[in-house]
Amino acid sequence: MPHCTSNKQEIPYPFNFNKETMQLWVLDRQVIFAMQGQPSFIDWKGKPPARCLDLGCGLGDWLVDSARLWPNSTFVGFDIANLQIDLNYVEPSVARRIKWVHGNFLERLPFDDNEFDYIHISAIAFCVPEDKWHSVYDEICRILKPNGYVEQGEEDPVFPVLPRWFTTPLHGGEVADVAHEADHATHAHMLLEELFYKVFESRFINITPSSALPGYFSASFKHIISPPIVKIPMPPLAPLPPFDRELIPVTATQRSFPTLPGSFRLQDLSNDVPESPSNDTNKSFSSFGSSSNDMSLSPQSPSETIFSNVERLRNNSVSTANASIRSIGRKSSHTGSSSTGSGSQVAGPAYADHSDSTHVGASKEVYSLWNLEGMAEMDEHSLYVHLTHAAGLVNGVKESMWGELKKMVSHHDHVVQLKRHGWSESDYTESNSRRLFENLWERYQRDLRERIAMWHPMVHYGWTYPKFEVMTETEIAGREKLRREILEARTLAKDEEIQHPIRVTRLLVGMNGKGS
Repeated sequence: MPHCTSNKQEIPYPFNFNKETMQLWVLDRQVIFAMQGQPSFIDWKGKPPARCLDLGCGLGDWLVDSARLWPNSTFVGFDIANLQIDLNYVEPSVARRIKWVHGNFLERLPFDDNEFDYIHISAIAFCVPEDKWHSVYDEICRILKPNGYVEQGEEDPVFPVLPRWFTTPLHGGEVADVAHEADHATHAHMLLEELFYKVFESRFINITPSSALPGYFSASFKHIISPPIVKIPMPPLAPLPPFDRELIPVTATQRSFPTLPGSFRLQDLSNDVPESPSNDTNKSFSSFGSSSNDMSLSPQSPSETIFSNVERLRNNSVSTANASIRSIGRKSSHTGSSSTGSGSQVAGPAYADHSDSTHVGASKEVYSLWNLEGMAEMDEHSLYVHLTHAAGLVNGVKESMWGELKKMVSHHDHVVQLKRHGWSESDYTESNSRRLFENLWERYQRDLRERIAMWHPMVHYGWTYPKFEVMTETEIAGREKLRREILEARTLAKDEEIQHPIRVTRLLVGMNGKGS
């Protein structure tokens, strides 16, 4: 599939426009819709904006769902790629209020001054060079009405790192090798991680927009609400699949999400699924990290904190089927500066309501955010879905990563570096390098599939347990041995290898202050 139809100097979009990449954004938006029941984090108090723009609209699914929920509003979706939903397949009462416009948002936008009451932006930081943000925000100010609102949600590009304690046993290494290997390489997929970040750096795209954008945003808008950064960690290790010999039908825990008109819906799901083996129950998540700029979520009590320190995480081997998040908006007693050893803090999914927001550029709040309590109801099983999303982002830039590797192969100053990853003197050709790249890629994908274990959360959320091939006693014993080796290797890992974020996101909401 092609990248962007524009050249690199216009919009340096690194992702492929394929089905899998498009689905990432659709599913993300549907989760937000389902959790909060409306398309915006702004509480419009029953009076949604009249004229709306979705800048970088992609497929346009946000506009279609928004138009269904805001029947008196009109919408424009703007994107460089012509891949939006065919409005002929949308009900006429919705379709007639939507218009697709194509162009480059790094240039002057084809809209009148003061045309829109509200501008929605999502995930454009992946394709905006660092030196273009001021001009992008200037154009948004021009087309936004005085006192109109802009809402922007962005995430950092994050390469999901699989630490040595997980991959060494998978690759047939000895558990004792974990501590030794960690002194020489952080993890087994370091070249792919380097290529992933080179994709963005070579396009002059900031890889931490969650930290960089508030400065640009606050220079252009007023009455800003910038909730703290949300950091989502790796999920716990999933339990071993219940093999055919040990299947025990039980009733799965069903999630009940609000149903939106025309939205994605899980329904008619089977209840006959096997219970995931686990000894840990009734635990909720502790807060993430130590920074006061991170959203935090408190457990109900210290005794209910799941993985509240590194030592506990080392010794608790499996995900729990019943863990859930129950509270919101209280500061955790576990926040503060992290320490090493048994007292170290470990990440948990973090969301907060507007009482935890940071206000910039105004002494008085003139609007508020919807309470995010629905998002806080997500339990640990949602982390596997977030890991799938993070893996999907890497998949989406595969060809761009290959492009960065070709540059490295053509420069002899990378010979020593590539030699460490398996390149020999005869491999510095495009065909041989592509073969080695594909080998590294497939190994990483196999390891990711093993780590994600998507059957586990899907069963929890009510899907029928997938049918695995019948395994012999020898095969089952081998899987159980591998599991024990991974758990043993984890006890040898360094604190920073135990838990790390797989997604980092931030919301920015502001008002156009011109004319006031």
